[in-house]
Amino acid sequence: MKKHYLLLLALLCMATFTVKAQHESGFLVGSGIGSLNKDFYQNKLVSSYSASYRFNLSLGYRYRAFTATPLFFDMDANLGVRQWHSEYVPNSYYSDAYYSMIIKDYTSNFYFLSVGGTANYSLYKGLSIGLGVEPTYYFKCTGEGSDNHFDVPLVGKVAYRFRPIEIGLSYKYGLMNVVKNENMKSGKFRDLQLSLWIPF
Repeated sequence: MKKHYLLLLALLCMATFTVKAQHESGFLVGSGIGSLNKDFYQNKLVSSYSASYRFNLSLGYRYRAFTATPLFFDMDANLGVRQWHSEYVPNSYYSDAYYSMIIKDYTSNFYFLSVGGTANYSLYKGLSIGLGVEPTYYFKCTGEGSDNHFDVPLVGKVAYRFRPIEIGLSYKYGLMNVVKNENMKSGKFRDLQLSLWIPF
């Protein structure tokens, strides 16, 4: 009877180890740069427009599920911010002397919550590549606002897994006109982000 109990205990331990080996989760930190694919409204009162992407920053959680093949899946939940700067120079020909001296500039922060997923493939040892999407909701916008608060960027990434951590480089291609207001007809984010994943 004791042997049966020991055998049952061993099987339970093996099952627990197998389940743990198939799933991982941990903290996710990311930061990077990018660009803003933009289009301005034509306004005779403005002589020149400019808008530049400054940085992105995110903190989150990653859940990873393995399969019996080199294919594995990541689910990420992130809270973060994207910052960009815009400037509008008045046209002195159509403006009075006082107004023509005023240059309007904005530093805009778009705070977001995203939940995305990627399908990944192990190439060699710790090296892997992945493709996926990252639905994103912008819950707060400061500076220049926006009429659209939702985006679904396409995600491509390459990562390398060291023993305690994983370092990844991802490119996020925004599909929606997230920056859309009285000055800008459209604006789509393009992110290049370096991430650090720390499994528990």
